[in-house]
Amino acid sequence: MLGFLRKTEHLSATESSSSPESPPPMMEQRPGQLTEYAQSLNSEYNEKDYSGAAATAEQNWIDARDGYQIMAAHLWKSCSRRNFFSENPDVPSGVAIRYAKGQYVVCPSEDERLTNFCRAVAILNCEAAMTITSPVVSAINTRLAPGTEQIPITPSQHIQVVETMEQLAGARKAQNACFIRRENTVAIWCDHVEQLEERAQDLEEKMIKFVWKSSYANNTSNLVASASSSSIIDSAMSEFNQNQARFRSLSSAGPGTPVYGAGAPSDAYSIAPSNPFSESHAVNGSPGSSGSPNGGPWNSSSASDPEKQDKPATEERPLNYQAPLQHGLAVGLDVVLCFLFISKLFEFSLIDGQWARMGLAAVTLLMFPVIMFFCDNVIGVIFQIIGPVRQLHQNSRYYSGKPPTRISGQLPHITIQMPVYKESMEGVLIPTIESVKKAISTYELQGGTASIIVSEDGMQLVSPEEQAIRHEFYEKNNIGWVARPAHGKDGYLRKGRFKKASNLNFTCHLSLAVESTMSEHRPQAAEALAMWTEADETDLYHRCLEKCLPELHPLAQARGNVRIGDLVLLIDSDTRVPEDCLLDAASEMVQCPDVGVLQHCSGVMIVTDSYFELGISFFTRLVNFAISFMVAAGDMAPFMGHNAILRWSAMQEASFIDEEDGIRKIWSESHVSEDFDMALRLLMSGYITRWATYSNNGFEEGVSLTCDDELNRWQKYAFGCSELIFNRIWQWPYRGPFTKLFRTFLTSNAPIHYKFSACSYIFSYYAIACALPLSAALYLIQGWFYPELLPCFLPPFNIWVAVIVVFTCGGNVSQILARYRAKVDGLFNLIKEHVIWIPYMFIFFGGLSYHVMTALLAHPVGINMSWGATIKDLEDSNFFIEVPIIFKRFWKVLLLSIASIAAVIIFQLPNVLPLQWQIQGFFIYWPLLLTAILHILYPIALNPALLRFSF
Repeated sequence: MLGFLRKTEHLSATESSSSPESPPPMMEQRPGQLTEYAQSLNSEYNEKDYSGAAATAEQNWIDARDGYQIMAAHLWKSCSRRNFFSENPDVPSGVAIRYAKGQYVVCPSEDERLTNFCRAVAILNCEAAMTITSPVVSAINTRLAPGTEQIPITPSQHIQVVETMEQLAGARKAQNACFIRRENTVAIWCDHVEQLEERAQDLEEKMIKFVWKSSYANNTSNLVASASSSSIIDSAMSEFNQNQARFRSLSSAGPGTPVYGAGAPSDAYSIAPSNPFSESHAVNGSPGSSGSPNGGPWNSSSASDPEKQDKPATEERPLNYQAPLQHGLAVGLDVVLCFLFISKLFEFSLIDGQWARMGLAAVTLLMFPVIMFFCDNVIGVIFQIIGPVRQLHQNSRYYSGKPPTRISGQLPHITIQMPVYKESMEGVLIPTIESVKKAISTYELQGGTASIIVSEDGMQLVSPEEQAIRHEFYEKNNIGWVARPAHGKDGYLRKGRFKKASNLNFTCHLSLAVESTMSEHRPQAAEALAMWTEADETDLYHRCLEKCLPELHPLAQARGNVRIGDLVLLIDSDTRVPEDCLLDAASEMVQCPDVGVLQHCSGVMIVTDSYFELGISFFTRLVNFAISFMVAAGDMAPFMGHNAILRWSAMQEASFIDEEDGIRKIWSESHVSEDFDMALRLLMSGYITRWATYSNNGFEEGVSLTCDDELNRWQKYAFGCSELIFNRIWQWPYRGPFTKLFRTFLTSNAPIHYKFSACSYIFSYYAIACALPLSAALYLIQGWFYPELLPCFLPPFNIWVAVIVVFTCGGNVSQILARYRAKVDGLFNLIKEHVIWIPYMFIFFGGLSYHVMTALLAHPVGINMSWGATIKDLEDSNFFIEVPIIFKRFWKVLLLSIASIAAVIIFQLPNVLPLQWQIQGFFIYWPLLLTAILHILYPIALNPALLRFSF
């Protein structure tokens, strides 16, 4: 007979949509209640009339409840055949499957002893769960020493231990398993019913191997075992065995010593289950397990004491000087080119005595920063071809090519923070969160704790139906979320052009406010603190969240755990995370306290078959390899704003008071490039950014899916660069042309080569922006005044040839050879890949100039530009949809380009213009003509939806 258990939810009468939902309290059970409830549901089910006349055409041929009952019975019988359940009838065993929110199908339903198990499963809110009571489980449980909080079943899988079935409700859900000592049981659960039996089989095999290894190593009569035990057992298991052996020796000291397995365990050793809200407070007189986001072991004095915390020795990380040498040579080349120009002016002034032309030397003040990126690439091509590549597989101060030595013991709590807008659940958010859940599960099995916080900027903007779907999904997956009001609603303003920084700040402010309030209300006396329990901490958290949320804004909403841990993994909504990445990140951040940001090199996540996305993916991989090459050579690592581990204490230390509203903020809301601002503030606070590649591109990021979206990205970057450097023009008289941030950066203690490197990158946007206006200006100047021009005048065709040689030819050849030498791929495959994408890259970069120029000019003159969120999933389109979009977005540049082409043609016609107005010659008009053509081709040739000619 099968039954259901409904999870009761007692909500406060004052709870509103803006207050957190409290976890359901324990139900009081009386004998027979489970069976009676099951019988009532079954009778209700039997009384229903399911006649064929009443059934609709859309109704399934079998009722859902019947299917769940059959599946539960099937799992129970199948697990019984596999001997997952004890043959002792006194030991309860069962299977539970969630039928609806708070409702579970239980098999066998007549076993009243499963009541506590079902209540705990309902609070865990998992899809399916079962108990394993096989002999190997009993062998492990009955021999555990008091106070054991986890068991190292494998080197990478540590399973939590609780005393009673009631405490299972507070277990760490991501571990998917938990030993219940008093019940001689292991409970396992998962979010997919089809995987439950497979999970049970896998855990059963691991437990058998665990017992065998321990027994084999402890067999003193086995000479082979005693000689090779060190190679069989890892350090965690060795420590576990030593603790258990110490307990057994104490147990055998006398009859007065309690022994587990002989009777009920003593309450003196009762421990509370780990809780993501917990701190290292004593529970029932014994140390509680750590799961604290902000009061965890790494913030305690015992953890910082090397004699109390077993840490691996910190690795020596040398500072490479190849990148400083490269930047120095590039600056030297830049200076030489500028002085060659000045020397030409000086030479001809000596000849004809016209010293007025020396005034043109001031042009070098603009020329120096603009051509810096070009000079960097000239030297970079040489270094990539003949320079060393061994550093790509080594560790240095700013680069991690090898994973760190993994730490053991208590691990820092990691919070995965994900800003979200109105992305689709099915196509974007669910795959990302599923990826993150796997990483959390792995980390918790390794002994750590982690949680997810979603900074929800779209919750109050989507339809009520979509809100309900998001609410249910977040609750089902134990995800904390914070949603702020819509822009302009009830006077609330979402500051910033890109809104990401203010979104993250809103979550950070709530988390900090809750922490501060909890610290005020938590008992301070040692005696009271010793009696502080996990339930007390959880209850205090919910009360403080309910108090702080309306203080932040009356329309703000939040649910779940919004406390931020020792480390923050910042990801985008379209990200894939490696399953086993959090322990390496935690180990490196613990071993290197000067690292504020650990930026992982990302791979590319392909979501469509569009050739535009494939081309941008190729370009993104090239950029990431170039960054890896330079950082491994000694350059400072960039912070990309996602797929990065940040130290929460460092972020708070680098926070600042916003001059506009006087509020202390973590992220800058006045900069489009909030990641650069954060990295700079961390650097000035004594922290560095490190680039890590040992994840082997396991972190995957989405790229732009359309040429229009990629154009927005480049305009954001360009606008951000102008925003970092220049004040508004009307502010120049009293603030000067350069921003305070840029002046601070130039005068900071950052390495000098990093300052040149950052400026080279920033001014590369100005170099791109100069392409179209300079091509037009030099075309007219050379065409009309060439006989009178100075010999130092450099024709635009020569500039074009230099760009083609350095970037197209030199860049591709050097990247091919460098990637081949670094063993990224085979030589033939690399050559093929680069050759295929040359036309794509030619059109792409040739059509950027106008758009980058408008973004760079918009900021100084005060023209507001705003961009929506990046498109995460591609909608179907066709020819008739794309053509109006192209004309709406690109009509200005198309008109300008057509006018340029017409001008080139007209100036060629002898019968239209007088001779002195004519401009003829291929080498004169080619750069302008090519630039205009590429601007026309950009929205056409790079638009797969248009070129498919689908209607």
